[in-house]
Amino acid sequence: MIYFQLFLSFFQIGLLSFGGGYAAMPLIQGQVVQGHGWLSMSEFTDLITISQMTPGPIAVNSATFVGIKIAGIPGALVATFGCILPSCILVTLLAKLYLKYREMAMLQGILHSLRPAVVAMIGSAGISILVTAFWSSEGDTVIRLAQTNWSLVVIFIISLILLQKGKKNPIFVMVLAGAMKVAVALVEKICGMLWDDFLNSKVNAFQDVLNSKIYIDKTGLLEYTNSVIDTTSKFICNSRPRRFGKSITADMMTAYYSRSLDTEEMFEKLNIGQAANQKIQDEYQTADS
Repeated sequence: MIYFQLFLSFFQIGLLSFGGGYAAMPLIQGQVVQGHGWLSMSEFTDLITISQMTPGPIAVNSATFVGIKIAGIPGALVATFGCILPSCILVTLLAKLYLKYREMAMLQGILHSLRPAVVAMIGSAGISILVTAFWSSEGDTVIRLAQTNWSLVVIFIISLILLQKGKKNPIFVMVLAGAMKVAVALVEKICGMLWDDFLNSKVNAFQDVLNSKIYIDKTGLLEYTNSVIDTTSKFICNSRPRRFGKSITADMMTAYYSRSLDTEEMFEKLNIGQAANQKIQDEYQTADS
């Protein structure tokens, strides 16, 4: 059954992908992403990238890729055969008709009328891939500026300039874009490690304070901060004289609000932890009653 589905899906793609190349992308997307759910939108974007980096038409490469993923080597053969079969039949017939009637005005009109549709199909697929690349929105059509992957935006602009203005070889541009992405990922990883080291130093500093014989619980500041985070009073200035504990307070807030480190145990026995436990108990009691 799966072999028949692969054959039929890519037979339709091969039959209807007028214009070839990029014009086939919305058809492939409709079949493998939206129709059957064989690939996610992110995987489809990767598929287009791989298809561009390897020899052969996008549709054929896509058929081979999807076939292997869904049903192994036999699936790849079936999907690829289904993709190229319509072209073999239609091109053979159309070649004879075109050579015989190529001067006909009706035929020229049909060919010209197909061009805007091909451009629209290419634009639709390009926009979908662009949204996925910049905003990683799986099935979400809402573009949120805060979720923009700015490193990919910069790489896209550089690649576009090189292709349009510099007339560089597409393969060179793709390799360069991949190298830039690897460099960006490496820088992000190094920055992340440095940031984690910074957070660890702050958390360890606050832990040293908790281990001291004398410690004054100031987690009430955290309770107050939590109460005003989503209000117009969320802008807080922690100002104290020298040697009055500003650094300790900053370390405490860093340890409490850190997302990359689990510091829950540090605050369990402090006022804010006891208040949270009491609130949970009160909610359970209210629910039971």
